[in-house]
Amino acid sequence: MEPGVHAAQLDRIIAVIPLANVSIAVITQDAPLETILWCGFDLFDERDPGYQPLVVIEMPHRADETSDPDDVELYRSHLSAIRDAAVCGDEAVAAIRAVGTRP
Repeated sequence: MEPGVHAAQLDRIIAVIPLANVSIAVITQDAPLETILWCGFDLFDERDPGYQPLVVIEMPHRADETSDPDDVELYRSHLSAIRDAAVCGDEAVAAIRAVGTRP
C-alpha cells in the first residue's frame, strides 16, 4: 500500500472518533489482553424481542452460528476482555498517530 493511502486512512479514522454515533477503540501492541483471539466473531446481543442473542463465529474456512446460552456467555466474556484492553478517545488517537509515524 502506498504510504499516502495509509496515512489518509489513519487520518479518516481519527476524524470520525469524536462522532457521537461512532465507537472506535484500539488495542495497542502492549495492551494486557486477558483472552486469546482465535477468530473473529459478531455478537448480536440486543436483538428484536422474541429473538435469542446470537454469535456468528468467523473462521477462515466458514462461519458458524450459535445461540446456546453458554456459548453466548463465553463470547460476552471475550468481548469484555477485548474492551478492557482497548483504549478510546484521545488515547486511541495517540495510538493511531503512533502507528502512522512508524517506518
